[in-house]
Amino acid sequence: YSDSDVRNHELRKSTNLANTTIGQSQQQPQQQQSTIGITHSSASSIDARYVEELENDFFALEDKHELLLRERDELNIELEVKIRTISELQATLDQYREKVSQLERRCGHLEEEVKSYRERLKLPESDQNHSPNTIILEQHQHQQQQYSIGPTDIHCSAELQQRLNEVEQLCQEVMEENEQLKEDEEDRDAVRELQRDLEAANKACRILQFKLRKAERRFEQCEAERANLEERLARLESELYSEADVAHIHNLEEELRVAKEVGVRLNNELDLLDEKRVYYEEENRQLNEELQTSQNKRIAVENELGRLKLESRQGVSLSREESFEEHQIVRDLEAARERETDLSEQLRFAEEEIRKVKRRLKESQAENDILSKKMGKIVSLQSRENRLIGNTEEQQTVPSISPSCNNTNSTIHLESTKTLLTGVAERIKNKLNIDNELRSITMTNRLSQNIPNNESSNFSSKETFPMDNDESNSQMIQKTTTESTFNNDEYKEKFEKALKENDKLKLKLRDTDKQLKQIIRDLRVLSSFEKSDNWFEKYNDLRETMKDQENEITRMKKKLIELQDENVKLRINEKKIEKPVKSCKPRTIRLESLSQELLIEEIKKLEEELDQKTNEMNEVNEQINNVRHHYKQFEESTIENCTEFNRRESDLLKCLSNLQSKSTIFNELVIMLEEQNNNLLLEICRTEGLIWDWRFSIDIVDSSVLLWQVLLTVHMQNWFAV
Repeated sequence: YSDSDVRNHELRKSTNLANTTIGQSQQQPQQQQSTIGITHSSASSIDARYVEELENDFFALEDKHELLLRERDELNIELEVKIRTISELQATLDQYREKVSQLERRCGHLEEEVKSYRERLKLPESDQNHSPNTIILEQHQHQQQQYSIGPTDIHCSAELQQRLNEVEQLCQEVMEENEQLKEDEEDRDAVRELQRDLEAANKACRILQFKLRKAERRFEQCEAERANLEERLARLESELYSEADVAHIHNLEEELRVAKEVGVRLNNELDLLDEKRVYYEEENRQLNEELQTSQNKRIAVENELGRLKLESRQGVSLSREESFEEHQIVRDLEAARERETDLSEQLRFAEEEIRKVKRRLKESQAENDILSKKMGKIVSLQSRENRLIGNTEEQQTVPSISPSCNNTNSTIHLESTKTLLTGVAERIKNKLNIDNELRSITMTNRLSQNIPNNESSNFSSKETFPMDNDESNSQMIQKTTTESTFNNDEYKEKFEKALKENDKLKLKLRDTDKQLKQIIRDLRVLSSFEKSDNWFEKYNDLRETMKDQENEITRMKKKLIELQDENVKLRINEKKIEKPVKSCKPRTIRLESLSQELLIEEIKKLEEELDQKTNEMNEVNEQINNVRHHYKQFEESTIENCTEFNRRESDLLKCLSNLQSKSTIFNELVIMLEEQNNNLLLEICRTEGLIWDWRFSIDIVDSSVLLWQVLLTVHMQNWFAV
């Protein structure tokens, strides 16, 4: 039964292969046309997925077929082994049956002999159940009695002994055969179990044969479906891969490349900003060190001033003091001028940075214009595709407007900030120039006043010393001494005022440094805000492109669903058509007419075409995987840009709120300090009898940290008075 099934299966296989080869030979021109149409294909993701699914189904069917063939071979081998074991078991069973029959015959013969012996010996029925050995002993005793009785029975006893010996031997043989029978019974049980196993194996073999038939039928159906799917695949490739799709794919690849370039540029700009931040932090540290050195110098100047006052009280010559003080004032002026030059250089650097920011703005505007043009091109292409498909154009008019609006707002904001910065820089320069002019005038006046006073005092002192005897000369000496002391007091007051002015200059320099730092910070904030605006515009553009891509994906999914429905309908129609085709067999005549060589050549051609198609499919799959990888990278970059934008926006809002709160607090503190300074200066002037100079009050009011210096001067004056 199994050999006939195998032969039938092989015949069916050969007929199916011949049919497929004939159908493929008929479909060669169609496949050549499809290959010509596939040359321009760069395969969209949805078509590639459908092709992958078809290939996976084909490979799965081939694997199933191989597994079924292997199972069939294994089952055939198992069947042969079991048939052999069954034949061997049947032979052994026949041998055992023959042995059992022989033993049964011998047992019956021996039982008859035992009965005959019992009848001869005339034993009682109670002794018949004992063992043969006891029977033999009793017979032997009985024979001895008979021998002792008379010589007539000697011959009879010898015969009985011989027979008894034969009986014993027969009994031993019977016992051995009995044991053999027991072993044979055990072998019978084993044989019965083997028979049961054989029956179960036969049932399993029948089931497996039935499954094999089903698997063969399924394999035939799968081969037929594979041929149909290959035909449909060729049709779909010829229909779907059009020039418009290829152009669209190229446009999407260009967009992805542009987005990558934009991301690289943004990262480079961030690196440059970090480097600039480090540079400005180092500059800030250097300025702090200079401030510390200036404070140390101020402390040294105050110590020298105290020493000079003590020397003046002890009677040191005024000329030396005046010369030292003049040199000190000149040095202070030179230091102030140097600081002014430093500040002008810092302002120049700030202007250069503003120019760089303008250049970057222009570059960013040019990039934005280029991107907006590209987006316009993309939108026009998408609108054409949507017109071809039947979609509307209303969704894609928005992205061309938003970037220009954002660009105009950012440029307006930057221009306003630049004007504010230039105004602040000009105000600082004007204030510094006015302060320097006033200080130079006051210093020249004081020096011109101090020189004649010193000469007059020296001259008077020289003339009064030779006239010691006269009272008039003594009075003149007293007057000159009082005048010199009065001049010295005035000089000390002026010197203290000069020191105060020097402190004011230092405070103003500090204020200018702070203002410059604030300007640098504002520039950084503006540059970051500008970059964030450009980045946000690019991000909006990318989001719009992502939306367009998602719409295209949904459209292609709908196409795929429609194609699947068409495939189902085609399968139903093919099944309907195949039923009458199977009844008539026109292909057998062609098979007979075709020779083996032609069939082999056609098979080789078909295999080559299949290899070409598989290579093309692999290339298409690689392209699709690359596109997916780029798409994933693009999504990751967009997510990172979103997070950075949200973070920067929150930081900007926090900075703005902090700046507003600081500005309000600072204004209130300035107002409070001005009022306190005015009140304290009025009280100091009232208590010590100083003359209030409104010029210096204006300069003092401009500084916000003068209160502690005024208190220090008061404390020093009290200390000198003590």
